[in-house]
Amino acid sequence: MGGPGSPGGTGGSSPEAGAGRLPFRAGPHRRAGSGGVGGYDGVVLSDRDLAVAVFGSGSARVAVRAVAAGGPAAYLRSLRADAAARRAAGALLVRNPHVRVSLAGRRELAAGQVDARLLTALGALATPYHLDITGFGAPAAGAGAGVPLRSAGLSLAPGRRGGAAAALTAVRRFLRAQRAPFRPAGVTTVRLASGQAVLHVEFTAPSPLGLLGAPR
Repeated sequence: MGGPGSPGGTGGSSPEAGAGRLPFRAGPHRRAGSGGVGGYDGVVLSDRDLAVAVFGSGSARVAVRAVAAGGPAAYLRSLRADAAARRAAGALLVRNPHVRVSLAGRRELAAGQVDARLLTALGALATPYHLDITGFGAPAAGAGAGVPLRSAGLSLAPGRRGGAAAALTAVRRFLRAQRAPFRPAGVTTVRLASGQAVLHVEFTAPSPLGLLGAPR
């Protein structure tokens, strides 16, 4: 699978080409800002932002944090570099005419809040399809500001041969055929209140760093 905006693969064939554009639908969104040193609302990332999830409170509070062999300082440097690369990749998707997303989602993409694996999947699918990102999933309870959003709801235009159901099946097969780390942990079909079927794509935690390389 290539980077955002390119249809390259990492073990799966490209999904069949599609045409048209689905109606915009807003979904749940995480608070986003204009970026900053860490890329999240102008907040300088610290070791508190490494929490993947937090359970309980008080003396029973348990925080699950990402760790690295070089220690927190080295991980934070890598996290900042990865956030910069995600901002660059997200900006490409925001400008992509084949991608529709809410204002909140555009801010999340531009701020580098979206997981690199998810960005790569969106970029690969945006070439053959017109994507409607119905929303990025909320982070785990207690997750730090530096933890990327790892899931999204997607709807897309039906392929030239068949309808929406065939298009969803083709994309689901494409995503499941990817090799690690680009293979999602889950690709399921959910139905909105309107009756429209969308794909829920989710990747595992923690988000790996350095997949997008240095920002250009």
